[in-house]
Amino acid sequence: MERERGTVVKIVGGKAIIQMETCSECQTCGARHACMSLSDNSARQIEVPVKNKLTRLEEGDHVELSFEPGSRILSAFLVFIVPILFMITGYYVGFNVTHSEGLSILTSFAGLIIAFGLIKISNKFIIKDNSFMPKIVKVL
Repeated sequence: MERERGTVVKIVGGKAIIQMETCSECQTCGARHACMSLSDNSARQIEVPVKNKLTRLEEGDHVELSFEPGSRILSAFLVFIVPILFMITGYYVGFNVTHSEGLSILTSFAGLIIAFGLIKISNKFIIKDNSFMPKIVKVL
């Protein structure tokens, strides 16, 4: 279970908006620009549900969050692998149906567009599932 730290910026409607801190691992991460922009020193903010045992949480508190590894693996799979699989499948199907290289390329891009549409739709369901949300472990 990965843990990160952040500061509570605001608490609204049972959810805490937390500004995440950058750590030494962020500087060497290959995906840091997808996560946050480190070039202009801006930090990312995330929204986390506040559980009942943490009702003492106040703005300005430093907290430690835990992220389930399974949720990160599934997210990476959806964002990085699914589009490639759909693009390859689209090319394969297009070539077997049309026997044309040009149309196969078009069907591969159609597969890519379908993959992005499915990711967008699945994101609506993932957002509702609290098991994908980070959890506040403790107040520091």
